[in-house]
Amino acid sequence: HTQSHVSFITSHPAQLDGGWELVGGASGRTVEVEVGGRRTALRLFPSHCVAGTSGAQFAEGLDIQLIQHSVHKGMAEGVEAYSAFHDMARSSTGEPALPGLTGWLRQRGVSTLFVCGVATEFCVRATVLDSLAEGFATVLLTDA
Repeated sequence: HTQSHVSFITSHPAQLDGGWELVGGASGRTVEVEVGGRRTALRLFPSHCVAGTSGAQFAEGLDIQLIQHSVHKGMAEGVEAYSAFHDMARSSTGEPALPGLTGWLRQRGVSTLFVCGVATEFCVRATVLDSLAEGFATVLLTDA
């Protein structure tokens, strides 16, 4: 993410008072923001996976030698992107407003995806659901 990403609590200082709810073990709240020209509810999180910090690096011990492509989500400061396939500003046709992953995978003949990550209830879940919707066989790794 960018340092002042729209999904970060700290990017909404006027809304930091009251109304907190528990989100994945961290304080967070839902606010209404404009995304892709329409108003939508957006869940706020503590800053995480900020570009250029250790939080945005691959986990220690992960063999990254065979990685051919990385998807960098959350790099558009004002656009939320839970899924690696689509952001929340996708058009009414379902196409991503930002470059997506589907074409890259299909060009390489990929038919099965193995998905894992930190936030299973948000980003990983959205990626798994979009992967299935795009027609890929999809395996969720829960103990990677």
